[in-house]
Amino acid sequence: MFLFVASACSTGGGTSDTPSASDKPPASGKEINVDGFPIVSAPITITAMGSKFATHGEWKDMKVLTEYAKKTNITVDWQTVPDNAFVEKRNIALAGGELPDMFYRARLSSY
Repeated sequence: MFLFVASACSTGGGTSDTPSASDKPPASGKEINVDGFPIVSAPITITAMGSKFATHGEWKDMKVLTEYAKKTNITVDWQTVPDNAFVEKRNIALAGGELPDMFYRARLSSY
């Protein structure tokens, strides 16, 4: 315990408020705005897979998501899967390598 406390108090590995080169987003050919909207200067589209209950509307038609797409310059191509079939569809995507850019409500375990 003493070594843990002593190492936390050392000044050798201090942090700085100045961003380093590793804090910057990777170069992707797109301008990224780190301070506000739009997030990217040129519009981009990303894919997302998520589970959806049968009683919910299509995510691509949700007002809040369409407004965020306008503000950010990032359009999301939603691949919604019925909730009762999502785990199987997600596992097929993970096993086959056909991955979306992001998962939403993916129910992934920490394992």
